[in-house]
Parts: sequence; structure tokens; C-alpha cells
Amino acid sequence: MRWLIFTAASCAVSAFAQVSKAPAGDVSLDSLLNIRITTASKHWETVSEAPASVTIVPSEDFVKFGYRTLADVLGAVRGFYASYDRNYNYIGVRGFSRPTDYNDRILLLLNGHTMNDGFDETSPFGTDFGLDLNSVERIEIVRGPGSVMYGSGAVFAVVNVITRRGSEFNHVQVQIDGGSYGTLRGSLLAGKEFDNGTSALMSAQWTNVDGHDLYYKEYDGDSTNHGIAHNIDWDHHYAVFSSLESGPFALQGFWSSRLKGVPTASFGTNFNDGREHTLDQYGVLDLTYAREFSPAAQLTLRGYFDHYYYTGSYPYVLDQIVETTTNRLGGEARVRWDINSANRVTAGVECIDNLRADYHNMDASTVYLYNDFPYSIVSLYGQDEYQITGALSATLGLRWDSYSTGKSAVSPRGGFLYHPGVPTTLKLLYGEAFRAPSQYESNYEDELSGFKVNHALDPERIRTLELVCEERLAQEWFGTVSVYGNRIENLIDQAVDPADSLLHFANVSAATAVGLECELKARLRQGISGYASYSYQHATEKGTGNHLTNSPMHLIKAGVSVTPLPFLQAALDADYESGRLTVQGTTTAPFVLTNMRVVARAPGNRGEDRTGILDRFILALTIRNLFNAAYANPGGFEHMQAAIPQDGRNYLMTLGFTL
Repeated sequence: MRWLIFTAASCAVSAFAQVSKAPAGDVSLDSLLNIRITTASKHWETVSEAPASVTIVPSEDFVKFGYRTLADVLGAVRGFYASYDRNYNYIGVRGFSRPTDYNDRILLLLNGHTMNDGFDETSPFGTDFGLDLNSVERIEIVRGPGSVMYGSGAVFAVVNVITRRGSEFNHVQVQIDGGSYGTLRGSLLAGKEFDNGTSALMSAQWTNVDGHDLYYKEYDGDSTNHGIAHNIDWDHHYAVFSSLESGPFALQGFWSSRLKGVPTASFGTNFNDGREHTLDQYGVLDLTYAREFSPAAQLTLRGYFDHYYYTGSYPYVLDQIVETTTNRLGGEARVRWDINSANRVTAGVECIDNLRADYHNMDASTVYLYNDFPYSIVSLYGQDEYQITGALSATLGLRWDSYSTGKSAVSPRGGFLYHPGVPTTLKLLYGEAFRAPSQYESNYEDELSGFKVNHALDPERIRTLELVCEERLAQEWFGTVSVYGNRIENLIDQAVDPADSLLHFANVSAATAVGLECELKARLRQGISGYASYSYQHATEKGTGNHLTNSPMHLIKAGVSVTPLPFLQAALDADYESGRLTVQGTTTAPFVLTNMRVVARAPGNRGEDRTGILDRFILALTIRNLFNAAYANPGGFEHMQAAIPQDGRNYLMTLGFTL
């Protein structure tokens, strides 16, 4: 019935919009397909030229569909799905998302800079990232193994957040948001290009969410407030980003901080105890020098420093505190050389020194673990792209990573790209990637709970074979079909050592996954744009054939945006997901989640913003879970709840000005 309502509403609005014109700021299909990206090969290329299955999400989609976080963005992308345990957002891709894996098998980049921390290898996709999406120009999503260019963690995908440039945004933008659950948010974005060609961009945002009371049937008792977690779901976060470009130099800095209440009583803590919370802070400083010595040769040098701090308060009889601090210093040198018109070589070296990677676990009377685990990495990589004929090209890449802990990894990839005609691209891709054991997995121990270290862990490895067909079906339609197979070995999970009955992290299993992805995108001249995708993903444990936990077999996503009036834009999007197996052996119910967004805008004049028409004024209403669907995401091993209920219908009002 809900799908019928969604379809009828979409058709009715679409019919009305046939006579309207496209909003001036919309990205045409030609422009979208011709956007040059750098994530797949670390040099400029279009989607059809990249040796990978790639999706670009432009900034206009953030406005159309009201995305608030990276998890919202990825939740609408084919083959991806999201989970939320009331503390962190987790991202699954192609049927794989281990419970509580801290997103350590997806690499998150900020303008090419790795955001995964140096202890848990966590990548932040929720409010713990905190970057104001108004400052983002586009998000580049590269599926499949990416270790050849990026090393550990680029197992299933690389997600690169590309920010605006000061030279493209010579304005000041102010935005205020307010809505359900006591949400109040303010943001500021400012850009400037100076007379000497130097450009600067700065963005800042602050958010306060009071949250709401939550009911968990597993805790329904007199001593646990009848299962109601009262006033613990709050979220306070802020972030600041800045960039400066001058000639061949580019400097970027980022700082985010999020303090989050945890209402689920994770890890066996006291239920309905307001002391349980986590704090995540990320800091980045990155300086890049890029110079073209000729049209055929470019040198890129990069140096960076990262800081990550985490603390968690877990109330038991005593308040247990867990702290992690990592400081990372790194440098990279990369050369791109066009040997001739048919052969391009990219080669580089990267050195990373994790100066500090400590872990503290203590309460008022006992120190359970207090230690530092610094380590370093040296990496060499190279890729050769050769144009065999006018229609056929080949790519071959190889990377070697060496860890001071004694581990090393070799990661190859290769592919053939065939262009039988202008509208069609065929890609046959093979790649391998690895994930080195995190310092947490290798070094965590807790005598009280019977947990010991395991320094013998081997890296996880994945091998992927994929066939992609990209087709320009008509002037305004673009379709993609992808068939893939993954084989994952040496998966790291908690296990009991039979020799002493103690828990530890071990390479305990392997998995396989096969899947099909189909997607259709449209950018019509009548002011209508939309997308629809279907993903079949069958991920099983190798040997037993058991379906993996937290892995939906079917995903259907669709969205449509229309412009009934020149100043008014409306959008609907829906996401169907089949059930997921939980760690407790139950299965979540399938659901359809529908969202609506209405935007009134007063655009400026043409040419005022190089990225499109600038909105002088914007007033928007976003309604999430429009039909108030009851649905839940699987919990992790740390939860008593097999599945964690998600938010019902909620709204957000947005008011913005550009000066």
C-alpha cells in the first residue's frame, strides 16, 4: 500500500511538472557524467574511464533529498545500506557489514585524506564526522578493492568527500535548522578568491539534539524503569573545516567533536544510567604540493598530521572509562607520467608513522589496560594504464605495504575497459585488497572478562571479480548493470581459544558473496530527475553456506525530484530492504522507508557561482520516515537487544541565506 501511495504521488506531481522548467542549478546528465574524479586512480578521469564501478553524488542531491549525514547519502546509493545502534552509524556494502565492525573495511577520505583512525581503523559516517554538507561539492564512491592506491582498509569501497573551493564560492552562507527531538543546528560557510589568485574556504557547524525516550522490551522490569531509557539519547557535536589554495599549494584543516549519550546499555552496563556516553574527536592538517612540469608529467607531494581521541564512560558498579588517543604523521610522493599518448603510469611511495596509539581501560579502583602501541608503515605502489586500441584499454596496478609489526601485504588489481560505442562502456575488473589487524584487535586484553591478546593475527584479504556495463540509454537516461563475486579470507572475529578457554580476536572464518546491481538515472528537461536501483546480494559463510548476519539479500531504492514552480522543488525517496539475520539468530522484518522534502528557494543571478546558480534564500521542510514505518537494525554482540528500533516520523525545518 505504501509503495502504491508513493508511486501515485510521484506520478501525479510528475504530470503536473511536465510544463515546468528545470531549476537553473540542476546538474545535467552530461555534466554529471563528465565530472572528473580522482579517487579511483589518483589522477583526473571520468566515470567511464575509471577502472572501477563508480557513483558520484553531487551537492544538488543533498539539497533535493535533505541528506544530513554521510550515512544518509550512502543509504541511497546502490549496493549500500546503513545501520544505527543509537551511538554510531555503520555502513554495509554488497551484503557485508560485520556487527560492530566500526566501518573498518570501508576507507573514508576527505579530499583524498584518510579519515580512518590509527587504533580501531574506524571511519565516521554519522554525526561523529560532523562536516557540514553545505561545504561539500560532491562525494565520489568507488566500489571494490582499493588497496592498490590506498592500502589497508580499502576492502569493499573508498568514499571520497570533495569539498567546495573558495574560488568557486565567493559568498557567505548562513543556515539554521530545527526539528524533532529537540534538534537545533546552525552552520556558516564562507569562501573568497583574492586578487592574487589565492582562495580560501571556511565552514563551521554546531548541533544539539535532546533526543527522546526509548523503549526496549528486553529491559522491561521494575528495576530497569520498565524498559524506558529516559533522556539518554542526546547528541552534541560541532565541526570546523578550512582550506587555502595558492598556486601549487593546497592546505586543509579539519576538527570535529561529538559527545553522544548511549541509551542501549551496551556492553552489559546499567540500563537507564545517564552516565553512559562516548566522545569522538578528529583532527586533520594536510599540505599538498602539485606541479605539472609538462602536460605529460606531474609531481605531487603531500604531508599530513592526524589526531583522534575517543573516550567512553560505561557505568557498572563503578564507572569504567575507556580512552584511545592516536597521533599519525605521514608523507606521500607521487608521479604521473604519460609515456606516450597510449600509456600512462602512476607511481608513489607513502610513509606513515603512528607516533601514538594508546588504549586505557580503568575504573576508580583498577587499571585493566594502560599501554601505547605505536607502529609505522612503508608503502610502494604503481599503476599502468595502456590504450591497446581506440576502444580497448587495460589497467594493471600493484602495491606493497610493510608494517613495523612484522606484517606485509601485496595487493594487485587489473582490468579491461571496452568502449564499443559512445554510449556504452564495458569493464571487466579484478582486484585484491587487505585489512591489517587493528591495534585494538591485536593488543586488547582484559583479565577480568577473560580476554587475551593475539599478536599472530593475519590480515584479512578479499578477491573480487566484477563485470560492469554502463549505458547511455538516451540523452537524459543512464543505466548501469554490475555482476560481481567476492571471496573474503581470514576474517577477524572474537573467538574462544580451546587451549585455555580465553576470548581473543582470531582469523576464524571466510565468506563469499555474489551479487547483481541494476541502476537507472534520469535528468529530464522538464525539471524532473530521479533514480531507481535494485541490488541482489547473497553473502554466505564459506564452508557452511550459512547466510551472513546483518546482510539483507534485496535492496530497492528510488527517488524523484520535481519542480512544479520555478521557486519550488519537491522530492520523494523510498528504500526497501529485506530482513537481516541478527547475531542472536532472529531476523529483522523487511521494511519500506519513505522520505519527503519540499524546498522553496529564491535563486540569484546566473554566473554568480561557478558551481551553479546560488540560492539567495532557502526554506525547506524534510520529513523522514513519512509513513511512520516501524523498523529495526540488527544490534551487535555488545547489545542485549537482537534488533534496535529506529526513529519514527520526524521532521526538520531549514532556513538559509546567502550574502
